[in-house]
Amino acid sequence: MNPETGRAAGPPEDAGGPDGSAAADLYGPDGADVYHDISENDTYEIRELKRAVRRRGGPVLELAAGSGRITLPLLASGLDVTGLDLSETLLRRLRGRIEKAPDRVRSGCTVVHGDMSAFDVATRFGAVVLGTNSISLLDDDAREGMFGCVARHLAPDGGFFFTVTAPAAGVRAAGAVETRVRGASGLHYRLRERPAGPRTVVVTIIPEEDGGAPRPVLESTLRTVPARVLEDELGRAGMRIVRRQELPRSAPEKQNVLIEAEMLD
Repeated sequence: MNPETGRAAGPPEDAGGPDGSAAADLYGPDGADVYHDISENDTYEIRELKRAVRRRGGPVLELAAGSGRITLPLLASGLDVTGLDLSETLLRRLRGRIEKAPDRVRSGCTVVHGDMSAFDVATRFGAVVLGTNSISLLDDDAREGMFGCVARHLAPDGGFFFTVTAPAAGVRAAGAVETRVRGASGLHYRLRERPAGPRTVVVTIIPEEDGGAPRPVLESTLRTVPARVLEDELGRAGMRIVRRQELPRSAPEKQNVLIEAEMLD
């Protein structure tokens, strides 16, 4: 595990920048500014998450809250939200955004420094949220720890909402793929995805030169978890899947799914 982020250890040893240099962890201190820049204006899955969470009601615990991409929209919809993340660098970003928000948003938010695979916040929640396919950042042991913690923090009628990515039906999986994205700052980044083993992809983010100070190449390792494995792991934690909602595809070969789970009777 990465001690700064609480997420699975970084990419394989042969991964790195285009010049062979070592890459920094996207979710570590060196990656916080880039992560925030890319995610700040990203509204993917937010509408679906807000609608789903309203069925259960608050308060809401958001795991891997980062700099608030999902936290702030949930707060703006009138929900009380506890945002938890192990990265102090990203939480400083979140606190700064909360301080600039209206009074209702500020009063409804609690920020917690903690590991999403081993946390205790002494509160039961109507909804626990883990968005942005963040579950793919966890290894087997970390997922088991997280599911156990979620079960202990859910209200009896609460719901656990998280997104997963699976290969799209009828579409052949692509090899290495590169896309270009524009951050909220106007800076551009090249995102490269390449297979790195069974159900494992390494994502490399390369900032394009803009005449300013050099910025680090960043990487993250994503793991696809088969549906049957998720069901078994949730079951061992005392939960079951009650709803699956397909989300708009972020790429032709990928199908993102919003999963809702609840406690077993």
